[in-house]
Amino acid sequence: MKRINYVKTALIFCLLLLIGSVVLSAAELETYITAAQENSISGRLNDLQRTVSTLQWERSGLEEPEEKGVSVSAGGGTLSYAQDQTGDDIVALEPSASVTFHDLDLTITLTAPTTLNATDTVFSSSPKVSIQKTLETYTLEEDTTLEDIESAAEKMAIDRNYYAGLIAVEKSVVQSIKELITLDKSLFITENSIADAELSLNNDIETGQLKEGSTAWKLRNNSITRLENTLSTTQNTLSAARDHFKTITGMDYEAVTSEDIPQSDLALQVPDFGNTKVLLAAMDVEIARQRVSDELSTRESNEISDSSFTYLVNGSYKAGLNQPAGNYDHTLQAGVTASNSEFVIEAGVSTVISSTGITPSAYITGRWADKPDDWKEFDELTISILENQATAAEQSYNQSYSDYLNDIQTMQLRISSWNNSRTELELTYSELTMLLDDARYAYAKGFGSESEVQDAQNDLQTAAYELLLHSLDGLLIEQDIRTLQL
Repeated sequence: MKRINYVKTALIFCLLLLIGSVVLSAAELETYITAAQENSISGRLNDLQRTVSTLQWERSGLEEPEEKGVSVSAGGGTLSYAQDQTGDDIVALEPSASVTFHDLDLTITLTAPTTLNATDTVFSSSPKVSIQKTLETYTLEEDTTLEDIESAAEKMAIDRNYYAGLIAVEKSVVQSIKELITLDKSLFITENSIADAELSLNNDIETGQLKEGSTAWKLRNNSITRLENTLSTTQNTLSAARDHFKTITGMDYEAVTSEDIPQSDLALQVPDFGNTKVLLAAMDVEIARQRVSDELSTRESNEISDSSFTYLVNGSYKAGLNQPAGNYDHTLQAGVTASNSEFVIEAGVSTVISSTGITPSAYITGRWADKPDDWKEFDELTISILENQATAAEQSYNQSYSDYLNDIQTMQLRISSWNNSRTELELTYSELTMLLDDARYAYAKGFGSESEVQDAQNDLQTAAYELLLHSLDGLLIEQDIRTLQL
């Protein structure tokens, strides 16, 4: 399978293809289609779905980056001076230091409230350690390739669905018009059949070939009654079809003529990469492969799992005084060890108070622990699942591309069949036009009948209906081509 730069090239190319695939029809038909896209429920819903999906897609790219690393803060805290009841000078100090591990959402804080009797050089200290931890999964910073491909695929699917929706609305208008013209044609044929049947019945009665009240007369009247019932049903169906047309377009239907229908563009282009459905399947393959790659990288870097951490807090205190020089030192130290089955991290803070000043500091160490066999087995199964998903994605891509090629072949047959039918209909219409001219000439010369002229006119009008319906079939094929090429 050919590798494609999906994020930059393919998406832009396919979006241009999608935009160029929506071709507005001409004349009255264009008015109906535009009205349907603006006023129909399906048209408005299509716009709303695209708006909501696009906003969700845009919002997904605005997530705040996760803070990483370690920060250390330390300070002398508060310092106060006073005399006690005996007159001794008392110095009170509350130094503090903290370490924050952003990846672990872990903060360790040491405070060491300390008092010093400057007169007697007596120390008193109460060190305290506090830990603030939010239990979350620790993850290494991921490469943006997977996120980029997923985002591009999501946007491509949004746009494809939108343009497919536009074509679907356009197609519904054409199908509705085709139904109306088909019903008009049925009315025309049925009305002529009734007129011919009544004329024939009356002529046979007048010439004595048929007697009123006879079985033959009754049977022919029953045939006329059935035609009248068919006519009534067709009229009711036509009324319902007009209501449906108004529902989807917001406009009353007015007869569409051949001048209102543009010539169908049945040019079928076959890009090597297929259409967006095939391209999306190819991107699914890349996503699945990237997930395997990311998982392997994660395992190699020993990413911390979801296992709960165990915390061990420790602390120590040390003080000293050097007489008679009066130098002193006071050391407070506290730390925490966080561990699970995979990882051990140790961190701590300390504060040294001496005759020369206050010195806060912090430290962090860590080491990876060997995973037990059950975790290794779990990891291996995870990789195996992802690899099989990637293989399944490749098979889905192959199936999508095969379906695309089959659809292309089917469409080529439809186009060929439509062209052949068009040639036949045009020949028939040309022949019927000549027959009508001959009938009119014969009637004008007195050796033809009016009914022969009327029959020729009816045949030609029926052929005109067939051509009109065939033109609408051409538009439906064109719309299917555009959908196939999305």
